[in-house]
Amino acid sequence: CALPIELAAAVKMLDQEHQRLPLPSSDDNSYRFGCIGDHNIVIGCLPSGRTGLVSASSVAIQMMSAFRQIRVGLMVGIGGGVPSGDNDIRLGDIVVSHPNGQHGGVAQYDFGKARPDGIFERTGSLNAPPNALLTALTDVRAAEEMDELKIVDYLSRLTDRLPPYAYPSKLTDCLFQPQYSHVGGRNCFGCDSENSVDREERDTKGPRIHYGTIASGNRVMKDAIERDKISQDLGGVLCFEMEAAGL
Repeated sequence: CALPIELAAAVKMLDQEHQRLPLPSSDDNSYRFGCIGDHNIVIGCLPSGRTGLVSASSVAIQMMSAFRQIRVGLMVGIGGGVPSGDNDIRLGDIVVSHPNGQHGGVAQYDFGKARPDGIFERTGSLNAPPNALLTALTDVRAAEEMDELKIVDYLSRLTDRLPPYAYPSKLTDCLFQPQYSHVGGRNCFGCDSENSVDREERDTKGPRIHYGTIASGNRVMKDAIERDKISQDLGGVLCFEMEAAGL
């Protein structure tokens, strides 16, 4: 995880917490331990105030060194959604990186070279998740089709353990036109509702899951016009975040 609020949510999703273990002095990380089903889990978080790709790489390398039996690494937390005509992404939805087109699941959008003609040429590529994880994801998607997923139950359990982490109400999900600039503050109470986007009301009580490309880089994406432009250049992305490419 990148942030303490993400770490708190991840820890509270464990079926059982385990006691902490002594670590070598060369390991700067702090870990939480537990299990989900039959899987033992170790959770690390980035140093306070040190977000970004380099910090994520450093934490992951030390974690892999300390725990040699780790099979899969997951970056979990908050992403900035990219709602579009193709992807009706809303506050509280779930985004899962997944091979899509020329991307393996994550695209580092700020890595490349600036050409003399003013065009930014993105270079390099990132690997897709391991086949074992993609096979598990196939099973998850089949379960979703058969309405066998228990995400709403898990979110309800999280709400009982951490009330502020409840699934957000549709009343707090305000989407505005890309060209409209947020007036400031932690919410949109002062924004002009004339520039809001009308969306159909969902008939489900829980989040939807979206599978595709996640854009990762060292910048916090706050500009909706630039967000949409980069998304279009990359063939459509689901959200922006700041650590996955480093992992």
